[in-house]
Amino acid sequence: MKPEERQRLKEILSNFVEETIAKQSRQIYSIDALKREYPFQSLFFRDESLVAFKHQRTIVTKLGQQLYPQLVLTLAEMRYRYVRREFPMPITLDQAMWNAIDNIVSRLRMAARGEKTLTNHEQTMASILEVRQIGQTETRTIVLDIFIADFNPAPLYLELKTPKPNLDICAESKRKILAFEAFMKTKSKPVAVDDFFIQRPNPLARGYLAFPYGVRETYRHKFTQRIMDIEEEVLIGAELWDMIGGSGTFEELLAILDEVRREVPLL
Repeated sequence: MKPEERQRLKEILSNFVEETIAKQSRQIYSIDALKREYPFQSLFFRDESLVAFKHQRTIVTKLGQQLYPQLVLTLAEMRYRYVRREFPMPITLDQAMWNAIDNIVSRLRMAARGEKTLTNHEQTMASILEVRQIGQTETRTIVLDIFIADFNPAPLYLELKTPKPNLDICAESKRKILAFEAFMKTKSKPVAVDDFFIQRPNPLARGYLAFPYGVRETYRHKFTQRIMDIEEEVLIGAELWDMIGGSGTFEELLAILDEVRREVPLL
C-alpha cells in the first residue's frame, strides 16, 4: 500500500472514531432507564458495562451504514477509475432466465428451513444460462452496492453486509448476484458506465456477498451457509480487503486500526 493511500485510510478511520466518540460522549444515560430498556441484558452486565453495551449498539449501526462502505469505496477508488456506490443497473434477461433465478431463490429459502437443495455456484449459473429461452424479455433494475466496472480481470459487484444477514437479505443478495452474472454472461449490447463500456458476454464478471470482518475458518451462520455457495459467492474479512487492495491489504489495515486506537481518545 502506498504511503498516501495508507494516510487516506487512516484519516477516514480517525475522523470517524473522533466524531463518533464526541457524539457518544455527550450522551448521558440513566442506569435505571437502561435497565428498563434492556432488562434481560442487565442480568449479565455491571452498570458501567450496560452503558458500554448501549454505546456499542449505536456504534455498530454507524459502522455498517457509514464506515465499511466508505473504506471499501475509497480503497477501490485508489486503484480503479469506474467505481460506483449503489449503482442502479437495468438488467434485461429472457423471462425464462428470470423464472429460473426466482425458482432457485425460492427453493433456497425453503432449504434455509430444513430442505436440501443445490447451492453450487458454477452449476447454478450453468442451469440459468442453459435454460430454454422463450423469446420474451423482462427488465428489472437492481442496485449494486459496490460496483467496480473496470476491476481486473472483469467487472466486480460486491453486496456489502455484516456477517450474519437475515433470511430475506441472504435470499435477495443471492437473486442479485445470479441476475448480475447471468446478465454479464449473456451476449448483448455493452453496458456503459460513463465513458467506459463493458463488453458482453463477459464470462469472468463476478458478484459476491461481502463481509468486512470475520474469519472463514470459524464462520458459522445457517442462512448464509444454506443459501449461498459459501466458497464461491462469499468474501469474509481479509478476502474482501485483499481482493480490492491486493495481497497484504488486510494486514496493513489492521496495523492502521491499531495506530488509530492508540492515538484517539476512547470511550
